[in-house]
Order: sequence, then structure tokens, then C-alpha cells
Amino acid sequence: MIYELRLNIPKNIPADDPVSDVLPVHPGTLKRVEVVFPAGCVGLVHLRIFYWERQLFPSNPDSDFSGDDAHLEFDEDLDLTGAPFEFRAEGWNLDDTYEHTPIVRMLIVPFERDVRRLLAGLAVGPSGPAVSYGG
Repeated sequence: MIYELRLNIPKNIPADDPVSDVLPVHPGTLKRVEVVFPAGCVGLVHLRIFYWERQLFPSNPDSDFSGDDAHLEFDEDLDLTGAPFEFRAEGWNLDDTYEHTPIVRMLIVPFERDVRRLLAGLAVGPSGPAVSYGG
């Protein structure tokens, strides 16, 4: 399941008063994260992603993402096991002329799909289907 959030950030939004929006998701395992800064952001738009009120991306709490015509993609392996099942993106915009809209996408594999895949792998075995050697 791919979830997307477009965070519209008006011009002249300072870091100490960011705008934010919530991305509700399904329980499962977060496998991939994408953050897109469209052309024109010129490094003036900044974004952080939180889970359970803790800054998750970027991992160091004194940092943030920014860019211009930038598409950041990275793998993750985070189990989302407890409510609230949501992420919060917060951003600010130091551009005094234009608003900007960075995009956040998350690929989450529901737990039931992971369990089915695991069970199918056990039934097949590491080298193919189970073989019965009769006797």
C-alpha cells in the first residue's frame, strides 16, 4: 500500500512555526520512504517526518530535509504495531515569494501479507517444493 501526502507550505513560514499535516496509514511494515522537493524549492523548503511525536526522518533531531528538484528515496524496515497509525510531516518555507508543496510517499506492507509470504516460504522450502521420499 502506497500512501502520499502533499504538504502545501505558504511563503514566509519560519522554522519555529512550521505547518504540519497527518498521513493516516494501515498497520504493517514501512518498507520505503520517498520525499520529493519539486523544482523551484531551491533549498528554501524544509521538511521533517514524525512518528509517535518523535522525529523519525531524518534520524538526527537537529536536521531536516531540503532540496530543489530532488527525489530522496530510502528503504526502511519499521513495524507499525500500535495506534495511532499515522505519520506527521512538518515543514517551513523561507521563500518570500512562492508557496511550495513537497511530497511524502510511504510504502507499507500490511502484516497479513507478510505472514502469508512467510508461510508460503516455509511450505516451499529453501530449494523448492517439499519432496516426499516414499517408503
